[in-house]
Amino acid sequence: MPITLKMPKAPIYTRVSSVLAELIWLIWVNDAIYRKAIHCHVVSILIADDSSEWRERAREILRERPGWEIIAEACDGQDAVQFAADLRPDVVLLDIGMPVLNGLEAAKIIRHACPEARIIFVTLHNDEDITGSATEIGAVGYVLKTEAASELLRVIEAALQQQP
Repeated sequence: MPITLKMPKAPIYTRVSSVLAELIWLIWVNDAIYRKAIHCHVVSILIADDSSEWRERAREILRERPGWEIIAEACDGQDAVQFAADLRPDVVLLDIGMPVLNGLEAAKIIRHACPEARIIFVTLHNDEDITGSATEIGAVGYVLKTEAASELLRVIEAALQQQP
């Protein structure tokens, strides 16, 4: 008599997928934290910007520095907050105008959740009120995207010299 195998119902697959996705996330987060702990010289960086083109440009600029690692990229403020809380980066590069949660609001939450992170705004906004708000929140740098190619590395290096 042949053995007949019955396929499980879809909800089991859904639950397994969900558990696997969570397990993969936990492994990824713990790996990033482990690599940071083992390689003390590695500077971990989170990039948060809704523009994929700008995130690519930032990656190109940051590749110039050995020992700096982009550990995550977020396309909105809410993801930036989650990544910062989970991964505890040394540097957070934030845009101001992002969906779901703007950069200023995200920075307030990140400052509370991850006080050791150095927050640097990289934005198109050249406004004294916004710059003042960024400073009040605790940002250690403010770079215009139009000047990022020449200024971003210098601002990050200066921020790393400051105590969090």
